[in-house]
Amino acid sequence: MRKIITNDLDKCVGCNRCIRGCPIDEANIAREVDGKVFVEVDNSKCIACGECLTACHHDSRHYEDDTERFFNDLKRGVQISLFTAPAAKSNFDEWGRMFTWFRSLGVKNIYDVSLGADICSWGYIRYIQKNNPGPLITQPCPSIVNYILIHHNELLKYLSPVQSPMLCTAVFMRKYEKINTKNIGNDLVFLQYLLKCERHPIVWTFTFYRRPVETVTTSSPWLLIGLRFDTNLDSLIASGTDAAK
Repeated sequence: MRKIITNDLDKCVGCNRCIRGCPIDEANIAREVDGKVFVEVDNSKCIACGECLTACHHDSRHYEDDTERFFNDLKRGVQISLFTAPAAKSNFDEWGRMFTWFRSLGVKNIYDVSLGADICSWGYIRYIQKNNPGPLITQPCPSIVNYILIHHNELLKYLSPVQSPMLCTAVFMRKYEKINTKNIGNDLVFLQYLLKCERHPIVWTFTFYRRPVETVTTSSPWLLIGLRFDTNLDSLIASGTDAAK
């Protein structure tokens, strides 16, 4: 697995909180070098669930952050569209103004993933009617999928063939709304996923390149970005997501 969770070993005090919080045996390795004890990540076993980020009290654990790239691409004129989880409206008090802020920076379209949830439900009904399958693992959480891929390959056959609501939204945007991957000068159209996960500090983003959707990085909680860039959301008029045409 690519390296998503990283260590700052200079800050690690070897308290083992990350080991106790991690659901995976041996994904954290305790070492002692010259009398200093520290714990590092074994990325061959890590499922990137983010539990160690929550557990660490010493700022030793970090994750790959694509925030600067996102804003730099907007400044360069890269056309970026967002699709947002319905939970954004309950997690972010100022979600409408936040959408307006993104649009003011150059974001082209913002779609609600609940659209993809309807498509996903239709897909499951059709799949069950046609195939009468046995048990299915329908949870699209990247950490659970990573867990199966890395630690329990025998469960792969139970992973649902129906795309997640997020990917159903992405396919809809690309196929029917014509928000396609294409060259714009030397740039590409990006589709980024907006979600704040309350359980884990990791926020997954997905980007369209010339191939199917792939996981590319994690990103900071989006409301903090507004504070970080001294953005006054109160001065903006709230807006909603784009409607399907």
